[in-house]
Amino acid sequence: MGDMALNLLLAFLLDCAVGDPAWFPHPVRGIGASLRFLERATTAVFGRTKFSGMVSGALLVSGTAFVAWGSVKLAGLADPTAAWLAEIFWLWAGISARNLDDAASEVLDALERGDLTGARTALSMIVGRDTEGLDENEIRGAVVETVAENTVDGILSPIFYAAIGGAPALWAFKAVSTGDSMVGYRNPKYREFGWFCAKLDDFANYIPARLSLAFIASAAWLLGLNAVRSVSTALDDARKHDSPNAGIPEAAAAGALGVALGGPASYGGEIKRRPRIGSSHAPPPSPRAARASIRLMWVSAILFLAVAVWIRQFIA
Repeated sequence: MGDMALNLLLAFLLDCAVGDPAWFPHPVRGIGASLRFLERATTAVFGRTKFSGMVSGALLVSGTAFVAWGSVKLAGLADPTAAWLAEIFWLWAGISARNLDDAASEVLDALERGDLTGARTALSMIVGRDTEGLDENEIRGAVVETVAENTVDGILSPIFYAAIGGAPALWAFKAVSTGDSMVGYRNPKYREFGWFCAKLDDFANYIPARLSLAFIASAAWLLGLNAVRSVSTALDDARKHDSPNAGIPEAAAAGALGVALGGPASYGGEIKRRPRIGSSHAPPPSPRAARASIRLMWVSAILFLAVAVWIRQFIA
């Protein structure tokens, strides 16, 4: 097995084992702080324009990739083992399967305890919508949606870019993703400044999102869910989503689980009329279906990793 293939496998296993410990200063926090600095600096000179957003985004992505690349190279000057450990660290920190499982499970655990307030609070940590006032069905629907979307954004895309270009490529993607999550909004403040980060995120996730359909459907088949309906729902409903990418894993998951997603949701106090994804006769996610969405994420991730590791062996 090639070095990068082995490193990627080890990093995924490390994520499975320990995730991202809360006490650890995760690199994404540094990306966020850097973007805020770049936002202040560029808007002070160019205003809140698309150009200032492009400058900020380009510097953020290139700078993040350079830090990942440079730290591995510097470690290698001391010892080859140090370089290997640095590479493993960056790959591990860039994959978020365990964290996604933990965050989603925390919401569902609170619901099972009858702690609706706790479930809303936990959900607010992983979704952008307003969670106050959501009922149990709406909370479970939000969990299934965010697990499906982040299967691509937090797991498959990082693995995809790591397999192509190692830690620098993975962390260039993480910078893109973080930038989109922070400023990629269509509100008055970020409509212009965040345009570049939002479009760059759409581009970066384009291929992994489309590959995800095959892996989610395959995972559905292995789990005894409905693989055929997973594919048909994605083909029918993915284009209804505002995002050119998120609709694919969400629709594939909805079909596999036999549930309906989407519908009205509040963002910053404004109701957004989102289209329904899934059969018109499908129910909202049940407790069992919501738990199954987490298993669907894991099996999809493992299948994708296996293919990425296999392909990576043929890349020099």
